[in-house]
Amino acid sequence: MKKNIVRRPVFLICLLLLSLLVLPSAARAAAPGAGIGVYHKPAVTITVLHASPGAEMTVTMFHQFKGGSFDVKPRKENRGWEVCFRIYRMDVFDLDAWYGNAYDFKDAAVTLRDRDRTVTVPVPYEQLKEASFNDFLILDAKKGTLTVGAPWTRTAALVLMQLALYLLVESIAFRLLGIREKKSWLFFLIYTAVTKGLCCFYRRDWLNADPRIYIFFGLTAIFLGVLDMGVYLLTVDESKDNLAKFSMISNIAAGLVVFAAMRLLPLPY
Repeated sequence: MKKNIVRRPVFLICLLLLSLLVLPSAARAAAPGAGIGVYHKPAVTITVLHASPGAEMTVTMFHQFKGGSFDVKPRKENRGWEVCFRIYRMDVFDLDAWYGNAYDFKDAAVTLRDRDRTVTVPVPYEQLKEASFNDFLILDAKKGTLTVGAPWTRTAALVLMQLALYLLVESIAFRLLGIREKKSWLFFLIYTAVTKGLCCFYRRDWLNADPRIYIFFGLTAIFLGVLDMGVYLLTVDESKDNLAKFSMISNIAAGLVVFAAMRLLPLPY
């Protein structure tokens, strides 16, 4: 009995450490273009607040060497209550090379056209990254302001929305499989909130990259199912068959729901 008391926590710690080691390395390995440079994240992502779904955007950029301006039409996505625009480097044909956002967007301006109003705001290029990709900006159409980065409250709120979906779907599966003990429910809720919360935070910007990363969502669901199965079988005093079924079914179902939500909800950053 004493051996089991010692073995269970040790085994759980090993599982959690393994997850921390395997998941990030697998993500990097599965990331499209990893190590071969075939894909670039968007140079900038501009999320627009207080705009209609029909809003359109143009970004005016300048040649820093030869002079002269040119217009870029960002790719548009309607996400929940926001409109999102992205500029990918491969779409900017007028630039021969990118030297970094803080350089290439010098003196640039964003023009938003929405119904009967037009808003033009200069890009705060001094605050952009020296690296040549992946800046996030928020344009408030009412205030006419363009800010770099996202407040932590926005990221936290959107990550918590995804976690709430995990808890809802997995709680339904937990109930349907006939698990009733209060101790089992308490452990399930705490464990799920911690593990799935970390997962949601880790994956918060995955859809701000190559769509081929979608495949890794499925791999993550399977990985989490196996991890949950090992944890529940060791700690929860319920039917082992039910726990095994629950671990896989709940993770796949919840993964699909969260994946769909991530495609519809605004980007955390």
